[in-house]
Amino acid sequence: MIGLVLSALVAQAAPAARFPAAGTYNYTATVAGKNAGQMALTVSSSATGGLTLAENASGSFSGTPATAKSTMLLAPDLSLTGYSANYVVGARNMQANIAFKGTTAIVTGAAGDTQTMTLAADANHFCVIDPGLLSGFFAAPAQMSAWNDKPVIAIVPAFGQSVPLTVGSTTAPATRPANVPASDAYLSLAGPVTVGLWYDPSSLVVDEIDVPSQNATITRTR
Repeated sequence: MIGLVLSALVAQAAPAARFPAAGTYNYTATVAGKNAGQMALTVSSSATGGLTLAENASGSFSGTPATAKSTMLLAPDLSLTGYSANYVVGARNMQANIAFKGTTAIVTGAAGDTQTMTLAADANHFCVIDPGLLSGFFAAPAQMSAWNDKPVIAIVPAFGQSVPLTVGSTTAPATRPANVPASDAYLSLAGPVTVGLWYDPSSLVVDEIDVPSQNATITRTR
């Protein structure tokens, strides 16, 4: 009995994983050097000790005006506990939702189809990478640090798909982007598309996201 009580106390006292401080973070996206949209992401604490990431984005999709909103819910260890998104592209209004239950994610994509996805191989966590939205990339440096850079399964809710994602490199490229502070650390995510993240190692706030294959950049604005 005493052992059980002590175990419970230790579990309650376990510190939450590091994450960027509560507040609103603004970003601008460019493709081939031309403005492609803006994102505003607000981080707040939840009553259960987790985090809520609420995002608003606007821009264009294949030349059509588009907006998107999402809410990502994270547990104290930064595991996903919920995700929902709304996308408006021209006259089309679409919804996506993810419910998490242990090693399973139930995903309802923008097309309205529902699929069940399960963690596989050495992946112990899910993450979310949603086209046109930032929150999944914003959370990545903190999540990868908390999870010791282990492979994850990335859910793409807009398309109702999932893909394996691994840390490609933590060695910064020889050429540092002009707007990236000299103290920033680097993390690349390797999947179907390689994404490079420049972030402040003390705050874990992402300053720039580079997608070379798409000639796209997302830069934090201050």
